[in-house]
Amino acid sequence: MPEQNFEYEDVRYSIKNPIARRLHSRFDSVLEQFVKTTEAKSVLEIGCGEGFILRRIIEILKPETAYGGDVSEYWLERAKRNLGDLAELSLLNVENLPFDDRKFDLVTCIEVLEHVENPKAGIEEIARVTTEWAIVSVPNRYLWRFGNLSRFKYFSSGGNTPGHINEWTKGQFRKFVEPHFMIVEHHTPFPWQIVLLRKK
Repeated sequence: MPEQNFEYEDVRYSIKNPIARRLHSRFDSVLEQFVKTTEAKSVLEIGCGEGFILRRIIEILKPETAYGGDVSEYWLERAKRNLGDLAELSLLNVENLPFDDRKFDLVTCIEVLEHVENPKAGIEEIARVTTEWAIVSVPNRYLWRFGNLSRFKYFSSGGNTPGHINEWTKGQFRKFVEPHFMIVEHHTPFPWQIVLLRKK
C-alpha cells in the first residue's frame, strides 16, 4: 500500500480549541476504559501515528511486549522520538499484517479503517492476529459530516474529510465487525464511534 498523503494532520494532542479538546478528552476516556478492561500482556497498535495513544496504552497496561505500526514513514519517525524503546515500530498495512495468528492479546486500530481500500480485509486481519481483544474506532458517519460542516469545512464533499474513503453509521459498523467479534461495548463520543471487541 503506498504511503498516503492527506491534506490534514492529526493534531489531537496539540489542538487549542477548548471544545475540540473536550471532545477528544471524552474519546480518550472511553479508550482508556476499554484498554483497562483487557488486562492485555501483548499489544499491537495499527496506525500508531506519532505514538501518543500507544504510549498511553503502555502506561496503563505495562505489557510484556508492545508493537506499533503505520503506513507512513513520516509518522513512524515521530513515533520513534515519542516512544523511544518502549515499543517495536515498523511499517504496517492493516490489510496484510506480517504477524502469526493469535500473536497479540490486544489489537487497537484507531481511526484507520476509514482510510483503507479494503476495510473487510483489515478487520479480518485484526481478528486473525488477536488472541482475544480488539479496540477499533471510526468516524460516526453523519455526526462526523455534521461536525465538519458546522466548522465550515469540506463543503464540496458534503463534510467528508479528505482521505476518508469508507463511512459507517453505528448500525452499519456493528454489522461490519460482528462476523468476527462479539461487541462488548459500543460507545459514540461525538463525532466518533469506538468498540471494545472480543474474538468469536
